[in-house]
Amino acid sequence: MTIYLIQNKSNQPALMVNKDLAGGFGTATYFGNSLGAKLLTKAKGKSIVMPSLTLAYLAAIFKKNNHQVSFTDDYQSIKAPVDLILIISSIVDYRFDLAIAGYLREKFNQANVGFIGTFASVKPEFYQSTADFVIIGEAEGYFLQNPPRESLRGLIRASMVEDLNALPFPDWSIFPYQKFSYFPTLYQKPFLPIMASRGCPYSCFFYCPYPLLSGRICRQRSVENLIAEVKYLINNFKIKSLLFRDPIFTLNRKFVREFAEQLIAQKIKIAWACETRLDLLNEELIDLFYQSGLRAFNVGIESSDPNILKDFKRLPIKEDHQEKIIRYCEKKGINISAFYILGLPTDTPGSIKKTIAYAKKLNTNTAQFTICTPYPGTLFYEEVKDKIYEKDWEKFNAYTPVFTLANLSHDQLLFYKEKAHVSYYFRLIWIWKFLKNYILNKSK
Repeated sequence: MTIYLIQNKSNQPALMVNKDLAGGFGTATYFGNSLGAKLLTKAKGKSIVMPSLTLAYLAAIFKKNNHQVSFTDDYQSIKAPVDLILIISSIVDYRFDLAIAGYLREKFNQANVGFIGTFASVKPEFYQSTADFVIIGEAEGYFLQNPPRESLRGLIRASMVEDLNALPFPDWSIFPYQKFSYFPTLYQKPFLPIMASRGCPYSCFFYCPYPLLSGRICRQRSVENLIAEVKYLINNFKIKSLLFRDPIFTLNRKFVREFAEQLIAQKIKIAWACETRLDLLNEELIDLFYQSGLRAFNVGIESSDPNILKDFKRLPIKEDHQEKIIRYCEKKGINISAFYILGLPTDTPGSIKKTIAYAKKLNTNTAQFTICTPYPGTLFYEEVKDKIYEKDWEKFNAYTPVFTLANLSHDQLLFYKEKAHVSYYFRLIWIWKFLKNYILNKSK
């Protein structure tokens, strides 16, 4: 069969759209209307170019079964003959995704056109009339057990991949991987994402979209399998840096220790980053990670107010430990990207100002201020659905208010979002830190 995998470029040029973030719902970054905010939005659009791991896994599965597979981010470049077209869904660009499917079904009426991904799994009814089929769940799980065929129709429920070692290594050869970037968290290129586990048991599943597709039970690859993939990526694609897309990479302490130890023992030179909780880190583990090549952590701080976090079903981290770990990483030369959420249900103007001030105090390498978003399928969405005033699903993009808050208006949230980003990044102390890191990393 001839198969096309599509992750199309957005048709919203004013926004920085990334369809693989927010658990696969996607984000559409727009910091605000001021000159500074627009410059920051544009800078992020050029520095963060993230591909879909799911599509790379599917490419490997299909190629292993001797199918001809191509990837495109421009649906108009597809040429006949084509038998199967898979489009990865997103909440932030779903109308354009549907238009693409309609166009392709008309142009290639012999081809099967289907949707995969988180939003299509949560809201398959949006796609049924436009596509031949919708896969609900992990598409890799379905195609590992079922060869692609020309008669795929309707809603198809996929089982989870229980044994992640059964997945072939993602095939990036059909992707423009030289263009992928995760700057300034990771400076080294070529860069690629990688995955060591799926599933997360933490209480933030209340609002976090990641478990919607991957579940709450952690499925872990073996250290041997993961090390083999790192070698494969270095040998085949000359990769110099990797970002682990696991929601919490350090969940299994024994696993991550063994992984870092093997990188050191086998003298594998690779810069890597991961997402974790700061209360799962200590100085000894950071030292081991750094020796193995770790150069950045992504961490969720969300709010500076522990009571607001508890109200939001998030387990707070002790402030002294949080600051201690960040300062230790800073001394080691490890970048920290801190994530904050504005407009949590019990937030007030005062609490948001304190969170912005706390972010400046931490002065991490990057800081991301998103707006609290109730993603469909989460318990949080069910709790606040009667307060949702936004009817356009594309506005559920992590940067637009969509539901009524007790203490903050729509316009106030937009004001604080813009203020947070502009006041954070246009500080001399942050600019000096950024330039110093940039010069040091360029010289290596």
